[in-house]
Amino acid sequence: MDSLHLINNPVKSGLWLQPIFTSPYLKRIDYDTITSWKITPKLPYLNVPKVFLANHNTFSYGESLLEIIKSYDIGKVIGTNSAGTNGDIIFFKVSKYTLGYTGIKVLPRYGADYKGITIPPDIYVPATLEGVRKGEDEILQAAIQYLNTHTN
Repeated sequence: MDSLHLINNPVKSGLWLQPIFTSPYLKRIDYDTITSWKITPKLPYLNVPKVFLANHNTFSYGESLLEIIKSYDIGKVIGTNSAGTNGDIIFFKVSKYTLGYTGIKVLPRYGADYKGITIPPDIYVPATLEGVRKGEDEILQAAIQYLNTHTN
């Protein structure tokens, strides 16, 4: 991602760190900084209220985007907390088995580790059993209602 119609100033992602394992059994792990995303505005800028939907299925790339959206106040996040799992997955083979681990530690601007820490929405709207039974998307409905009340 290098440019967006949703921003009018350049933005960048939080801090990405690649682990360097320097001893067995994870007793010592050092980290190298990886370049973060640098995103520039793209014309025309969409100067309208913006909403972004999130829930427990928002993870990895989606959480990176949520962190940017919230850090730069690009729009309102509506829904429920994200999954709390960010960072690329590294896969490798050992004999006939494929193993994987989170290969990048992702830190938001405020410094806490994302692992197991969710990103809360600005407007909390849970899906309910009643809504599911009726086939309603309550988060989408809340986003539409927000836009209808915040658009000139």
